Amino acid sequence: MKEIVVTNIVTDAPSLTLSHSPTGSTRGPVTVTVTATVTGSDSGNSLEKLVWLAGSHAAADFAGGTAGTDILASGKFEVAANGTYTVYALDAVGNEAVKEIVVTNIVTDAPSLTLSHSPTGSTRGPVTVTVTAVVTGADSGNSLEKLVWLSGSHTAADFAGGTVGTDILSSGKFEASANGTYTVYARDAAGNEAVKEIAVTNIATDAPSLTLSHSPTGSTRGPVVVTATATVTGADSGNSLEKLVWLAGSHTAADFAGGTAGTDILASGKFEATANGTYTVYARDAVGNESVKEIAITNIATDAPSLTLSHSPTGSTRGPVVVSVTATVTGADSGNSLEKLVWLAGSHTAADFAGGTAGTDILASGKFEATANGTYTVYARDAAGNEAVKEIAVTNIATDAPSLTLSHSPTGSTRGPVTVTVTATVTGADSGNSLEKLVWLAGSHTAADFAGGTAGTDILASGKFEATANGTYTVYARDAVGNESVKEIAITNIATDAPSLTLSHSPTGSTRGPVIVTATATVTGPDSGNSLEKLAWLAGSHTAADFAGGTAGTDITASAKFEAAKNGTYTVYARDAVGNESVKEIAITNIRVSSPSAPVSEPAPSFTIALGPDGGVLLRIAPSMIEKETRKDGTVLEKVALKEEAMNQVLELLKTAAKTVVTVEINDSEDSVSVRFPASSLSEAAAGYPEAVFVTKLNGSSYHLRTKALPLDDLAREMGVELKDLNVVVEMAKVAGEAAEPLKQAAGLQGAKLIGHAIDFQVTASAGDRTTELRSVDGSYSVRSIVLSGDSTSSLLTAVWFDPEARRFQFVPGTIAARSDGKREMTIRVPHNSIYAVVEPGARTFADLNGHWAAGAVERLASRLIVTGVSEDRFAPNDGITRAEFTALLVRSLGLATGEAATGSRFADVGVRDWYAQAVEAAVKAGLVQGVEADRFAPNERITREQMAVMIGQALRLSGATVPAADESRTLADFADAGSISAWARSSVAESVAAGIMNGYPDRTAAPKDFATRAQAVMMLQGFMRYAGLID
Repeated sequence: MKEIVVTNIVTDAPSLTLSHSPTGSTRGPVTVTVTATVTGSDSGNSLEKLVWLAGSHAAADFAGGTAGTDILASGKFEVAANGTYTVYALDAVGNEAVKEIVVTNIVTDAPSLTLSHSPTGSTRGPVTVTVTAVVTGADSGNSLEKLVWLSGSHTAADFAGGTVGTDILSSGKFEASANGTYTVYARDAAGNEAVKEIAVTNIATDAPSLTLSHSPTGSTRGPVVVTATATVTGADSGNSLEKLVWLAGSHTAADFAGGTAGTDILASGKFEATANGTYTVYARDAVGNESVKEIAITNIATDAPSLTLSHSPTGSTRGPVVVSVTATVTGADSGNSLEKLVWLAGSHTAADFAGGTAGTDILASGKFEATANGTYTVYARDAAGNEAVKEIAVTNIATDAPSLTLSHSPTGSTRGPVTVTVTATVTGADSGNSLEKLVWLAGSHTAADFAGGTAGTDILASGKFEATANGTYTVYARDAVGNESVKEIAITNIATDAPSLTLSHSPTGSTRGPVIVTATATVTGPDSGNSLEKLAWLAGSHTAADFAGGTAGTDITASAKFEAAKNGTYTVYARDAVGNESVKEIAITNIRVSSPSAPVSEPAPSFTIALGPDGGVLLRIAPSMIEKETRKDGTVLEKVALKEEAMNQVLELLKTAAKTVVTVEINDSEDSVSVRFPASSLSEAAAGYPEAVFVTKLNGSSYHLRTKALPLDDLAREMGVELKDLNVVVEMAKVAGEAAEPLKQAAGLQGAKLIGHAIDFQVTASAGDRTTELRSVDGSYSVRSIVLSGDSTSSLLTAVWFDPEARRFQFVPGTIAARSDGKREMTIRVPHNSIYAVVEPGARTFADLNGHWAAGAVERLASRLIVTGVSEDRFAPNDGITRAEFTALLVRSLGLATGEAATGSRFADVGVRDWYAQAVEAAVKAGLVQGVEADRFAPNERITREQMAVMIGQALRLSGATVPAADESRTLADFADAGSISAWARSSVAESVAAGIMNGYPDRTAAPKDFATRAQAVMMLQGFMRYAGLID
């Protein structure tokens, strides 16, 4: 028998040993290691299946090893979660075994964190945050390894595994010193992390927030309500406002002693401030935080507005005075403003203004005009209602005319001169007013006649003047503010007139003689004590000198008569108490004497008409054609009446004459002549010969009558007659005797000497007993001439016309030429009829013209009574000249007549009382000037050079001068600034340049818009007058 050892029967299930690693807490995975041992391995048994399944399983669940995860080769597997895991083993012979392992050490839950803070109510801090951290798997050895915190909101990554942050693993708490989010980080031993945030909001370290406002914010007289709004932090955590108080002034929190100092406003939140200044509010919350805030109150205005009053001018003025008001309110930076600014005349309190509703408002302008001296009160009220008044005394308005007192010495009869003493007193002298002008004129005058004091003789320094003749004298005074006054004095005690002698004889018929001559002698000034002292006669023709003061001749003072025994001339002499002398002759022709009979002759022709040597027609009047008329004053007027017969012969001769000039020549011894022309003949002459001129000549004077200038048809119509019944009468009369006295006085007063006799030229239209004087014939210039007597060779001989109203001579255009008989005559060209004369004026000089380029022209025209200085010895050549002043010069240079007073200008800025009103009126009427606008002349604006040129252009045309034909572009081309000449002035400037009236400057400029100086104006005026033939 053989034994066989059967050893390959294996019935034991494989042996399984399971272990896991790690065994401590882990986040996993856990590696489960399987050790499987089979029996009979030496008999070839082996492990054929080794698999696992999660959970608890029986061998049958593995289906022979086909179910589960194979780990035959590795002998291990990983589990990611706690739980039971079953391993299945199958050997080669089919024995099966299962074994379970429980894994409990995988921890994947993050630590649980619980955060709380204390205290939970409001606190100034710190707040303690307590952290409770619980880990899972503690029974498996898991534990808390990291517990840290960071301020702010963070993720786990921010903690870098617990290396960042403040460790509180031991304490489990930390202190938060400020509100905010805090994050706590926990990590367990398995590495699980957790973060948790806590918001700390109950720490109140911010001071209460204070907002202060006040009402009203605009200016107020007070009080102002200050409203305090206090906000505390942590109110949702129970914080609250515990103190709210205020103190006046600027304070720190310490000044309030925790709220025990100051006025409490916790309940109301507001208080009243009664004065401007700083106010401090203090707030404290429940946790003790304090704050203070200041508010500046500046809008309480209790001060009255400040008023400053001034007036201008401060010196004397005619007014008005402008009172300027400066009103300053307090609190302007807080919105206070001036609401009312009014004034009342007189002294007033604030109550008088009724809150500003009474008085005149000046809020916008800040000024008002005072028209009279006195007290004025200004009232101001600001927006806050504060009121102020202030007074100003205006004392410098002087509207009273200067007071004039005139006296003369001697008061008894005298040959003169009489000294007139003037005392002038002005009002407002204590305000700086003074007397600026004191001048006089002979005659009766208004203030306007003195042209602001530029007319008349200055006596400001002396206060007196000498009157050399009887008459009215007017003194003019003007003070510094322009008030004017005039006062007249009548001088009646100067007896310079020779005694008036009237001689008559009786009988007047033929007698065998003797003839009784009666002398009536009248002296001037008998009421001033003058009387006749001598009355004597001599046979023959004698001068006063022949009577040797009355010691020669036969005295008839007592009888006033004597007997003439034969025909002849007898001279009577009279002398008054003051020494005035006169002589008068009488021709006795009625004493019969025997004489042989004279043959009877044929009557001489009454006139002769022929062509004259000058190419015109000469009509000589024979003495038989002259009718002599003795006037009341004893002068004889020669009257010539030209009949149609003579005029027809004249018209016939004009057909062959070389010139249409008809000269009517009357050579006789008398001093006056009138020539009557039939208007129908003059009209016929004007129609056939439009330029016909009838020249009337009497001895030393002549008058040119231009027929076309006579409005004959109009005159006939106005007088209600037919032309055939109308006559034109030209009269020329020497001014002599008493009529010449005012002229002598005027010459003396103006420092001039009369050369020969003055001639009174008149033209009248007559029809029956109706007569109309033609003072101006259509405004056109006519010629009259005066033969010069004496041997004066002065270059200053000047033609003048006598103004009977002003009793002064005024310049008229005139030139001197030699006549065919060798005598010199002054030819005068003026557009009006009047009394004309030739004078030799005194030479004028001005101290401020020494060496001046215009000295000659200025002094020449000043001597000729055309221009005046600004004072007796000053001309001010470089001062400007106004439009009114140049207009007056031009009117004077042309000899234009001005009215006694202006009648009203079309210009709003030319008043009838302005000194230049008459000149402007005459210039406008003559077409010399226009305004700068339709109703504005701008009289006081300075005149420009081109404006002067335009006026002179008009004057050239008015004077009848030939206006030079000027090529405008060529004439002005030499001026570098020709382009700046205004279009309206270019032709006039060109004409003035072509005529040599206007010159440019050395730099080749015309400077048309430059203001002219007084010197330049006179130079242009002289150039114009010479070019137009108005002066030599």
